[in-house]
Amino acid sequence: ESAGNETEARVRVYIKDIQDGLEKQMGDEIDDMNQKFSVTLKESVSTVSKEKDNMEKVLMGELNKATDKMRDTIHQTCLDNEKNAAAMSSLETRLQKKQAEITSKNNEIERLEEANDALRIEVKRL
Repeated sequence: ESAGNETEARVRVYIKDIQDGLEKQMGDEIDDMNQKFSVTLKESVSTVSKEKDNMEKVLMGELNKATDKMRDTIHQTCLDNEKNAAAMSSLETRLQKKQAEITSKNNEIERLEEANDALRIEVKRL
């Protein structure tokens, strides 16, 4: 019976050694997988960060171009408005001169009509 107990004890020690070896192997594999996952995660985060930075640069470039174009358009519109204002002022001045000429002509016509009426009266009297 002593030999059976000794064999049983050796089997238990052997099973325990196998279990400890398997636990260590599984632990090593889990550590290895965690290490690989950590590296992959860091690479992914780095890639996403680089892509984000690149997108920000592209978007800022587009925004700057759009801002410059809008600024140029506003500047050109202001220049056009100034030209239009000057042209309107010139037209108003010319219109006022024409109105003064028309008023002067109308006054002259009235004097001529009055003179004509006076001549008719004079002709009738003669």
